[in-house]
Amino acid sequence: MAIPVFSTGVSSRFNILGAIVLEFYVAYPFQRPERGTHFGFQFTPGW
Repeated sequence: MAIPVFSTGVSSRFNILGAIVLEFYVAYPFQRPERGTHFGFQFTPGW
């Protein structure tokens, strides 16, 4: 049985010279408050 995951957070994306998209995010999971807030970073191609 699958249990849905609920969280809240914010993210911000920056396009660097049309070539790379940088994204920073912060998420707080409601089902696992003992784990705390999750921070992340990812980059993807801009085309």
